[in-house]
Amino acid sequence: MPMGDASVLDRDYAMLLENLPVGIQVVRLLYDEHGVPTDYCLLGINRASTNFLGLAREEIIGKKATEVLEHIESEWFLKFGEIVEAGRPERFEMFNQTLGCWFDVLAVPLGETGRFAIIHTDVSARKEAERKLRESEEIFRAISDNSLDNFSILEPVMGSDGEIIDFTCIYQNAVSMTWGKSPRMVVGRRASELFPDFVSSKAFVKYKEVVETGQSQEFEEHHCFDGTDHYYRIVATPVPVGVAVASQSINESKRAKALAQKNEIRQAYLLKLSDIVMSLADEEAIQNAAAQLLMEHLKVNHASYSEFSCDEIIVSRKIQPNSVVPEQATYDRSDLSEWIEILGSGEEVVCPDTLQCEKVSDALRVFWSELGVRAQITVPIVRNNTLVASLSVRDRSPRLWSADDVELVRETAQRTWVAVERARAEKALRESEAKYRTLFETSNDGFWWGDKHGRVGEINQGTAQMLGYTQDEALGMFWTDFICNMWLGKGYKEWEDSESGKPKRHNIRLKKKDGTCIWARVSGSSLEDENGNYTGTLVAFADITEEKKAKEELMESEKKARELVAELEKAHKHKDEFIGMLSHELRNPLATIAAALELLEFSMEDDDSSNVIGVVKRQTEHLSRLVDDLLDVTRIGRNKMVLKKEMVTLNTIVTETTSDMRSQFDSKGIALLENPCTDPVAVHADALRITQCVENVLMNALKYTQEDGTVSVTLGVQGEHAVITVQDNGVGIHPDTLDKIFEPYEQDWSSSHSLHNRGLGLGLAIVKSIMEMHDGDVAICSPGLGQGTTVTLRLPTKPYSLKEGES
Repeated sequence: MPMGDASVLDRDYAMLLENLPVGIQVVRLLYDEHGVPTDYCLLGINRASTNFLGLAREEIIGKKATEVLEHIESEWFLKFGEIVEAGRPERFEMFNQTLGCWFDVLAVPLGETGRFAIIHTDVSARKEAERKLRESEEIFRAISDNSLDNFSILEPVMGSDGEIIDFTCIYQNAVSMTWGKSPRMVVGRRASELFPDFVSSKAFVKYKEVVETGQSQEFEEHHCFDGTDHYYRIVATPVPVGVAVASQSINESKRAKALAQKNEIRQAYLLKLSDIVMSLADEEAIQNAAAQLLMEHLKVNHASYSEFSCDEIIVSRKIQPNSVVPEQATYDRSDLSEWIEILGSGEEVVCPDTLQCEKVSDALRVFWSELGVRAQITVPIVRNNTLVASLSVRDRSPRLWSADDVELVRETAQRTWVAVERARAEKALRESEAKYRTLFETSNDGFWWGDKHGRVGEINQGTAQMLGYTQDEALGMFWTDFICNMWLGKGYKEWEDSESGKPKRHNIRLKKKDGTCIWARVSGSSLEDENGNYTGTLVAFADITEEKKAKEELMESEKKARELVAELEKAHKHKDEFIGMLSHELRNPLATIAAALELLEFSMEDDDSSNVIGVVKRQTEHLSRLVDDLLDVTRIGRNKMVLKKEMVTLNTIVTETTSDMRSQFDSKGIALLENPCTDPVAVHADALRITQCVENVLMNALKYTQEDGTVSVTLGVQGEHAVITVQDNGVGIHPDTLDKIFEPYEQDWSSSHSLHNRGLGLGLAIVKSIMEMHDGDVAICSPGLGQGTTVTLRLPTKPYSLKEGES
C-alpha cells in the first residue's frame, strides 16, 4: 500500500480506533451565552464506547451528552472546557453518577475550536479494590491503635562492610515508651543515640538475627529508667523495612515472681539454717555454722556471736579471710559498758555507717574504726530480762541495710540461740544428773525421758503443755501415745536406733491430747548406767509447725504468683477484644440516627417540628465529630492514618477554610480576619488533613472567644517553613495548662467558658500529630487568662524527595 494513499490510511486508522478495547468519543463542546461549557455533542464513537453505554450508534451520534446520560456532573464540562482552552491533552480520573462508575479519562483537543477526543476506561473495579484495602487498613489500624502494647518498627543501619551496625526507629505507636522516651523523641533517631549500650545489648543481637535469618525472635529485656527497673517481653518479627518490635510490660509478673523468689530464698535460708543447727550437737559448731551461713547469704565480711558474763564479753565468731576482726576476742565489761547498756535495753543497733552512728559515743565509733568496721547490725539476745548474747554482722564498707536484712539477722539470732541452748542442755544432761534436772525443768524446749520399755518416766512442763497434758497425766504413758498413727512405723524405727545408742534427729508428727497433731523435730539420745547398759532414752524436741507452715505458705505464694500472671494475660486479652469491638461499632448507630433525621426532616412541614429536628441533627453531627476525633486519635496513636500527599498551595486551603467557617463566626458576633500571603505558598502535604488542622484551630478560637471578639488568620513564610498563625483575643490559657494542652483529652478547665461547649479535648492533639506526620510542628502561647491565644502551624516548604515505594 503506497504511504501516500490518504484514503487507505484513513480506513486503517478508522478500523484501528473502532477495534481498540478502550472507549473513544469525538465530541464538540457546547457553551451557554456567558461562554461557560454546559454540554457537548457526540460526533463520533467507537464500538467499545457504544457497548459500554448500551446504546446503538445512531442513538448516540449527534446527541448531546445530557440526552444520552440522565445526569452528568457539570464538573465534567468545566474540566473539558479547561483542557480545550489550554489546547493540551490531560489525563484525569472522575466519577460519573448516572453510570455509577469511575473513569480514567484522556481528553485530547483536536485543533478545531471546541472539538476534542475523549478516551475513557472504566476503573471502577480498581477503585473498589482500593476502597476495600483502605477499609481493611483502617480496621487493622483501629485495632492496633487501641492496643496498650508498645510497638515499633526499626530499620537497620549498614556499615561500609555491609554489616548491621545500628537500627533507626522509623515508627513507634503512641503508648510506647521505648528506652523511656516518647514517640516524638524516638522516631527518626538511632537506637545507639537513645540507649548508649544498645549495640552491646541482647536486643541488638536479637534484632540483627531477625534481619539476617528472617526468623522471629521472642525474649525478655531489662531497662532502667529514672532509677526504676522495667522488664519487657519482646517479640521481634521481620518486615520488609527491617524489624517490627512488639513489647509488653511484664513488670507485674516480674514483681510477683520476684516476691515469690524472695520468699522462697528466705524460707530456703531459714530451713537450711534449721537443718544445720539441728544437726549439730556442739554449741560452738552451731554458732560457727550459723555465722558462716549468714555471711554467705548477706555477703558481709564478718559475723559473730558475743556472750555476756558477769565480768567478760567473749566474742565467739566466724570470720572471712583477711578480716581485721580477730578470730576470737575477750573484752572487759567495763570497757564496753556503753555498748552493753544499749543492747541490754533490748534495742537492735543498725548502722549503715558506723562513723555517722548517732546512737553511740565518739569512743565507740573510734573502737569500731580501729577494727575496720564501717557497717553493722547487732541483735541482742535477752533471756529473763538479762542480756546473754548478741549476734552481729559487719562490713568494711558503708552499707544501707534493708528491713529484710535486719529481720533475717534477728531470726537467725533467735533460732540459733535456741539451738545453742538446746545443745548446751543436751551436753549438761550427759555430764550431770543434777544439772540435767535443773535444765530439764526450766528449759523452754521439749524433753521427756522414757525407760527401756518406752514409758515416760519424766517429762518437763513445756513438753506436757505443748502436748496438752499435765505432767502427772503424761507420766507412765507409752511413747506411741504421742505419735500420730500414720507415723508409728517411723517412730518404731527411730526407737530401735535409740536403743542401739545411735543419736539421731528427725521430723515427726506428734499427737496432742485433743487428737490434733503438730510437727516436731525430735532428737533422741540413749542413756546408759555405769556398766554401759541401756536404761532408756532422753528425747528432746522442738515444735516446727510454723516452719512447716512457712513451707506451705511458700508454695501458696508461688501458686498465687502463677495465678496473677494468668489473670494479667487474661485481662490483656479481654482489653484488646473490647477496644476492637468498640471502635468497630461506634459509627453504626450514629449513621442510622443521621439517616433517620434526614428522612424525618424531609417529611416535616411545620416550623416547630423542623426546629426540634434541627437541634437533634446538630447534636448528632456534633457527636459524629467527637467520634471522628476519637477514631483519628486512635489511628494516629498507632500510626494507621494514611496521608495522601501532593503539592498543594496553602493560600487556597487557608482562604477556603476561612470562608467556609465565616458564617459560624458571624453568628456569634466575632470578627474573622484573613491576612493572605500575596505569593503562592506550596507544600507537599495531604490537603484534607491540613484543612482539618486549620479547622480545628479555628474551632478552638471560635469556642474561646467572646462576642465582639476578633480572630485573625495569617499565612506567611519564615525561612524554609510555611507558617499559619491563628490569633484571638479570647479567654486565654492558664500557664499551668500550656505544657499539656496538646495531650489527648486535656483542656484548660480554669477558664470560665461554658462546659457544654467543650469537646473531648482531642482537637489540638490531632493537630499536633498530623503536623508531625508532615515533618512540621504546632506551637501555642498565651500571656494568661483573659489575654487571648496564638496558635502557630509550621510546614516545611523545601522540595520533597520521594522515598522508596512512594509514587
